[in-house]
Amino acid sequence: MATLESLLLTQAGAPTQGVNIVGSTTVGGVLLWIRYEGAVGSGASFEVDASTGDYEFTTDGTTADTTIGLPTLDGTIDVSDASANTLGELADNINSSANWSCVLLGGLRANLTANATLTVAEVVMSTQAKKNTGHYCYQDPAVVDATSEYGMAWAISGFDPSSYNKLTSGALTNPDLNCQSSLIHVIANTDWSSSGYLALYSCSQSKDGDAFKILPILADNTDTPLGNHVSPIHRSRVGERLIVRVVNDASGVSGATTLDASGFTTNTRGDIKPGYSLTNAAG
Repeated sequence: MATLESLLLTQAGAPTQGVNIVGSTTVGGVLLWIRYEGAVGSGASFEVDASTGDYEFTTDGTTADTTIGLPTLDGTIDVSDASANTLGELADNINSSANWSCVLLGGLRANLTANATLTVAEVVMSTQAKKNTGHYCYQDPAVVDATSEYGMAWAISGFDPSSYNKLTSGALTNPDLNCQSSLIHVIANTDWSSSGYLALYSCSQSKDGDAFKILPILADNTDTPLGNHVSPIHRSRVGERLIVRVVNDASGVSGATTLDASGFTTNTRGDIKPGYSLTNAAG
């Protein structure tokens, strides 16, 4: 019987299922993905309010979707509310509606939601194109939460929007089921105003993993190139995605901050699919 290690070794040179999902210096790291599950052409829309950061959903472009919302089912998730102030709570509420799906990518469940997401102008989600791709929500690069470690993030995951399906019960289908993601190398350059570091997380839709840091620690007030700093390969737990994050404890992502990583995802059952990639555009 093949072991996980032997499967990984034999699959090393093969096409891999999965994707590197990355932000840019202008939009920050990708936090999560949203898709409308209703009928094509209904006009259903989604936005992240520019003034409040709240997530707002409609069924036809004007009518609030009353299958979703916190603290009440009124089509709006108030991210300042105690029941929706983390990305995990936000994702759970979105997934509780039969009309919508949400997958966490570069965001941790514990990350705070207040002012976290880059503004999303109202976008019609019921077109066939949007139902094929969904919509990616990016971190506001000017916002950092000292407790939740916001910073430029890169996710390596088995998630594929074209094949992702949410169970009819409203529970999530794990996008990393039977997958294991690996980080080959990471290159970062930053001029944080305070100290920071590179961190790796192995996370699932239902829980945050423990972080570990990759040295060197970033120096205060300097433009610090980190170069290639991963050896040997770091892997996620089976069934979880791998997040690479440049962490700062004081201020937002600056224009000089860059993060580039390379990795792959293997399916432990052996039914490997070709990989794919996303652009850095916020939307």
